[in-house]
Amino acid sequence: MTGGVRRSLVIAPFINPDAPSCRPSLAVRALARLGPVDVLTTGFDHFRKHHKDGQGVAGADRVACISVPGYRANAGPARFLSHLVFALGAARWYRARRESYDLVYATSPLSFAAWLAFRVSAPACRVLDVIDIWPDTLPFPDVSRRALAPLFALWRATFAAAVRRADRLLTVNDRFLHDAHVYFHGDAQATMRLYLAHARLPVEKGRRESRPTLVYVGNIGHVYDFETLLDALSRPALRERWQLFIVGEGDRRAWLLNELQRRGIAHEYFGQVFENAPLARILERAHAGFNGFHASSASFSYKAATYLAAGLPIINSMGGDLNERVRLQGLGCNYRAGDAVDLARCLRDFDVTDTDVNERCRKFFETELNEDVVLERLHAFLSTGIRPDEARGAWA
Repeated sequence: MTGGVRRSLVIAPFINPDAPSCRPSLAVRALARLGPVDVLTTGFDHFRKHHKDGQGVAGADRVACISVPGYRANAGPARFLSHLVFALGAARWYRARRESYDLVYATSPLSFAAWLAFRVSAPACRVLDVIDIWPDTLPFPDVSRRALAPLFALWRATFAAAVRRADRLLTVNDRFLHDAHVYFHGDAQATMRLYLAHARLPVEKGRRESRPTLVYVGNIGHVYDFETLLDALSRPALRERWQLFIVGEGDRRAWLLNELQRRGIAHEYFGQVFENAPLARILERAHAGFNGFHASSASFSYKAATYLAAGLPIINSMGGDLNERVRLQGLGCNYRAGDAVDLARCLRDFDVTDTDVNERCRKFFETELNEDVVLERLHAFLSTGIRPDEARGAWA
């Protein structure tokens, strides 16, 4: 063991070791360099929507699962009940074993789980990794936000409370770092913006479709701007030119496929694909990746990392970091969320013969998103301040 950490705990309800991009899995690997790591996760697979007995996580010494109710809809009340049960159960589990850990890493969301765990933490380093900020980044209608204002305020308060109790703060984009830093009590050396990592996808050149192809990878849910995509692709000139690949599953899958069929938009549906090799075989056939969101304060996404890992330019409506990177470094085209005319402009002007944009995307991926590069940066951040001659309280 190196670094003076006796044992670390990663609290990660959404960990998915099979996915090509998973921040908690990367944290496990980084912490495993410092000492043994345990993982505390949910007994329900959020991605495949079924209960599980357990799962291995690369680098983890042990994996424990909290039993929770299952759910089918990502936006339904059953999901929030499941998360609440996990948060309470995780805090109870950790409290009973807190003397065993020198470091506890938790993600936001779930901020409630992180806050409860940090509240009962023994003297240890508490690391909060802000992957998302709920409810701010969720596309609730304005009427819902007004009607549920007290609940939303309480929800937001759990995020602020978790940040206040953290000793170290990680975020996946600059927007989240700015928002979270308002509540953080540590100094700048204890914070870092670290983009989402992704494994390099083994795409082969020369396999693209003869027809311009837009690909969507991820959850087929309510936060994504499918309505605008459908309206844009329904325009005769674009409908004749483009086709759409869809990789994923979600609450709106049946609706989306029905709409594509009804509108006569050429498409191919692949279902969920988690492994790198088959995902690469799909992405290497495409020309661009769709990263369209309804109004959201998030500014980087897992799917954007996936597209860039395959050297694909992005058709993007997300603001913040990604919008600036796309605009300044020529990684694709930005459009205004909800604006079918603007999206149609992006698709109409897209040059499928421009291979320079693919090289720019690959270069950006290698310097900012490659999991080997991000892993080294994460390990350096977590190991800074450790005194190797101490076991507990070994963090400056």
